[in-house]
This record gives sequence, structure tokens and C-alpha cells, in this order.
Amino acid sequence: MRGMHDHPMGLVAYLGSWVPMSAAMMLPSTLPTTALVAKLGAGRVRTTAFVIGYLLAWSALGVVAFGLAWPLDSVDDRVLAATAIGLAAVYQLTRLKRACLERCRSPLAIFRGWRAGRLGAVRMGAVHGLDCAGCCAGLMLALIAIGASSLVWMAVFAAAIVTEKVVLGARATIPLAGALLALAIWTIA
Repeated sequence: MRGMHDHPMGLVAYLGSWVPMSAAMMLPSTLPTTALVAKLGAGRVRTTAFVIGYLLAWSALGVVAFGLAWPLDSVDDRVLAATAIGLAAVYQLTRLKRACLERCRSPLAIFRGWRAGRLGAVRMGAVHGLDCAGCCAGLMLALIAIGASSLVWMAVFAAAIVTEKVVLGARATIPLAGALLALAIWTIA
């Protein structure tokens, strides 16, 4: 993101890469929930509205990341990356992470706040997106730090997210924290 803040279209260009990256990484892990929304009679329009709400939540997170990165433009890349990955490792072990993971993994959680109509579906998608963002914020921070433009790293982190959100749940949290800590040490070394 270096230098993007100085360009008048910096945020637009950043979101132009952030949204597709988020969609490519996060939508596979939310397919079970999206399929449930579709199966329970939401129809194509409401299901599409749900996905739009989900992507809007991730877009908002991208705007926050863009703003937070601005003052860090002058920090050494390796130190910044190692610090971000270390923070991601610590975040894996927090209550907030566990709570968001639990809500994100439970498709039925979104139905407690069921709302009628397209706007209701957008709202439900946004709430689910925020839960998933809270679940994956550390992993996304580490990905940004290590190199979000690398398809290899994107694939590695996408696999980690799917493993945690869909396959193993909380059983993957501590091993992922350990892997992130090792990656932070490797980065600084």
C-alpha cells in the first residue's frame, strides 16, 4: 500500500484490489451459510443481497485497513510485517476471535436476526460478514503483511481460513497461532 495514500485515487485503487481478494478468499468459507440462506427460501435475489451485504462488510474493513496503514508508510517493511504477523498470532488466542469464530461457523446465528426483504438480506449478510471479519482479522492482517499480492500466500491463507471456519473450527486456532508466530520470527530473521 506504500504510496497509495498520496494518490487521489489511492483508496479506489486499493478497494479495487481489496474487494476481489476478499471475495476470493472469504466466499469459499461462507458457502455453507450462503447455501443455507438460499435453501431456506431466500431466493436468488435475497441470496445475492446477502452476498452483497457480506462484501460490503469486507469493503468497510478494507477502508479501515487503508486508513490504519497510512501512518505506517515510513516503518521498515520487515519490522512492520513481523509485528503485524505477531499481533495476528496473539489475536488468534483472544475471546473476541473465539466469539466471532463461533458465530461465523454457526449459519443459524444469522437467522436469529432474520429480516424481511432485500435490505434485510443485505443487513444479514453484513452482520455475517462482520462476524467473519472478526474471525479472520488476524489472518488477513498477516496476509497483508506478508504479501497480499502473492497468489501463493493468498492460497495458503485461504486454505487456513477454510480449515478454521469450515473444517476444524476452534481446534485449528492454536496451531494457526503457532504457525503465525513462527512466520513472524522467520520474517524478522
